[in-house]
Parts: sequence; structure tokens; C-alpha cells
Amino acid sequence: MAVDRNLQDGWLERLNGLQAFELLSICEGHRNRRANFAHINLGLRERFVPTGAAQWDEVRRALANELDRLFPAADTGVDVDLKFTIHRGTQATVCREDLTVRIRRRRARSTDVMDESTRRWFCRTLSGIEDLDRLMDLLGLGGA
Repeated sequence: MAVDRNLQDGWLERLNGLQAFELLSICEGHRNRRANFAHINLGLRERFVPTGAAQWDEVRRALANELDRLFPAADTGVDVDLKFTIHRGTQATVCREDLTVRIRRRRARSTDVMDESTRRWFCRTLSGIEDLDRLMDLLGLGGA
């Protein structure tokens, strides 16, 4: 994974230390480029993926209740995607469920050097992500 130069090592270490989520991608945002909004994309680790409709319903309600608190809408957009895939192979049919959380800053980068407001956004967002990671554990997902 290529890493943007202004992302702090400590931020990446915190993201790599998550229990329930794995880092899919991160970008500091770039002025005058297509990727001009900072973002962090996470995938729920397979052992934390809920099984059965009742468990998914509990996770959905918990996420919906917590996202507004963890990620203020004024400066952060959050999308949670649940994907259910059935693949019929030559040997067997495989069912897979994936949950992805996409978190993006609403304000585009306006300078080449990371400004203080972008730095603060990453710090606040990482704290929210760590709280979200703990929530998945509190829901009793992930087994042992």
C-alpha cells in the first residue's frame, strides 16, 4: 500500500492495531487532484462479520446510533456498506458477507502541505474509529 507522505506513523499504527476492522485504504487528500478529500476506508474482519439476520439487525441499530456521535456530520461523511455475495463455483457454492465503512472529510484540501484542520480531522476520526472498533467487541462479535 502506498502511503501519503503527511500521514503520521502513529496514525497508521493505531489503524493497524484495530481488532475488528482492517485498513483498506487511507488518503490525506490532495489539492487539485481527483482524490482531494481525506478519507479512511475500513473492512470488518471476517471473524467479526455477524451471522444471521437477528445479529445483523443488532449491528445495524448499534452502528446507526453511534455514527452521529462518533463522526460529526458537519465535517465528516460516513457510508456503511453491507454486501452479500453468493458465488457458485465448480466445487461448491460460497456465501460471503462483507461490511465496509467509508469515512471521508467533507472539506477538500486547499494546500499541498497538510493544514492544521486536516490534521485535527484525522485525530478526531481515528478516535471515533477506535471507539467503533471497541463497539464491535462489545456487541459480542468475533468469537472467543
